[in-house]
Amino acid sequence: MARTGTIHDPRNAFARITYASVLFEQNRINEGLGTLKSAMEMRTDSRFIQTCLGLMVWYRLDGDQMKTAMPDRVAPHLELADYQLSRGDVEGAEASYMRALSHLNKEDQVNRRYFVKVHRFFMDKKAYEKALLVVELGMKYLPEDRHLHRLAENLEKMGKH
Repeated sequence: MARTGTIHDPRNAFARITYASVLFEQNRINEGLGTLKSAMEMRTDSRFIQTCLGLMVWYRLDGDQMKTAMPDRVAPHLELADYQLSRGDVEGAEASYMRALSHLNKEDQVNRRYFVKVHRFFMDKKAYEKALLVVELGMKYLPEDRHLHRLAENLEKMGKH
């Protein structure tokens, strides 16, 4: 039944979540991960990705399996990083944040929040040089963004003291 929904309406990302849960129930983990990946390729809004992550948590999938389900888009990796950080996996979160930025060229529209989120992570870790590199990358994609320029100026001032 769930599979019918995905076959008849391949654009229905929610049907793919349902189908992935059926696959997980049948212990067809890799197929389920592939189904979630295709769903997250269609919808990259935060709530949807969190739903997909929640499903993987519910089925007790490990971090490597979760990474397998992440499409080559920025938002899913940012959400995975947030999840990892909430679980205390700071190293995994850092890797996911950086992986997110590696997919910027695949986005139709680059959003300032991508850079601000990663910048904030590095600021919290007091990794100011990495925070500056992230902001500088943001300025390459969004050269007119005043907020990013202010962040860079503040970080440069911090480095001079």
